[in-house]
Amino acid sequence: MSLDLIRFIDKYLGTPLRLFLYYYQKLRDIFPQKESREPYKRILLVKFWGIGNIVRLSPTLKAIRARFPEAKITFITLNRNRGIYEDCGLYDEALYLKLDSIRAFLWDIIKKFFILRAKKFDLVIDLEPLANFAEIVTFYVGVGARVGFNMTGRRSLFTIKAPFREDEHISKSFFRILSPFGVIISDELLPLPIPLEDKDRQYTERLLSDESIDAKSLIVGMNVNASNVADARRWPPEKFAQLADRIAEELKAQLIYIGAPDERERVQNVIDNTSNGGVNIAGRTSLKQTIAAMEMMNIFITNDSGPMHLAMAMGIPTVAIFGPESPVRYGPISDKHIAIFKNYDCSPCIFFVQAKKIKCRQDAKCIRDITVDEVFEGVKTLYQRWLKEKS
Repeated sequence: MSLDLIRFIDKYLGTPLRLFLYYYQKLRDIFPQKESREPYKRILLVKFWGIGNIVRLSPTLKAIRARFPEAKITFITLNRNRGIYEDCGLYDEALYLKLDSIRAFLWDIIKKFFILRAKKFDLVIDLEPLANFAEIVTFYVGVGARVGFNMTGRRSLFTIKAPFREDEHISKSFFRILSPFGVIISDELLPLPIPLEDKDRQYTERLLSDESIDAKSLIVGMNVNASNVADARRWPPEKFAQLADRIAEELKAQLIYIGAPDERERVQNVIDNTSNGGVNIAGRTSLKQTIAAMEMMNIFITNDSGPMHLAMAMGIPTVAIFGPESPVRYGPISDKHIAIFKNYDCSPCIFFVQAKKIKCRQDAKCIRDITVDEVFEGVKTLYQRWLKEKS
């Protein structure tokens, strides 16, 4: 199911349905029902979109667990995010929604509605900023308190509202969901590492060994893609190719390119336009195998995208290229990483209130104007740090 269709449905069907439920709730409030109160025993967390967002959400998930240590916590997300923080104590069980097609999605959501409703959650926390669909799910399955973000003037279905700001780092924005429960925003909001199994590391080591990657040499990773949530975040492929050649020639590095199965061709086009080649593992690894490959990298270069957040979560020194989005909101909060950003007057131009849809009249000038020299300088800075640590 295409992202544009999802946005269309959420706006033009989700908005009137949310408003209908809002007034329906107003009628129900004439006859007040008993509200659930602490201690909450069954909690549902709702967060559908974005692996990167879930990574940045991880400190909040940890804080929710600490705030409600006795509760059984269920986490619902999309199938494409399967397993990212499973089995690490942040939640007790996970449910996944299929998004392959409208038919598959509708059938799956109907089944999940019955499952969720039967669990009789006494607290539902919606961590999806300003999405009508997530708010409707929260309303339907929440027998007790419903907590979510709210914007001024928005008719909300939540019984407990938390402020949401677009002018701060997303990690802080997520953490504000706990403000109604007296939890103070922490200054330590680094993303949590993703747990990996030995089998993922072993598979990746074999794969890269077969590609003649020497684990003792300088290994530089490349992510030339960004999801179709906002593909204007992609730095031009010809610049990635030029950068790759400079890294291979001047730093004597081995290059590994990551990506999803549907990104493999784009990755290969970049490699084919270099003089020094590289290893293309796009589509050859699962999510966790990709993360295991990233663990072997000494430096990672990426567009503003999900893999950027994965690299930062795993502590891999990263050069992140920003265009329509701002590093103030999604960039590194550690000096281990470097963000490249032009900061034009029109930047940033991606906002939750606009469903993260870009309307750019300058053909993403903000990212096209970033030069190979600028990115290479960032790479050299991390390279010097690597040499110092190695010695």
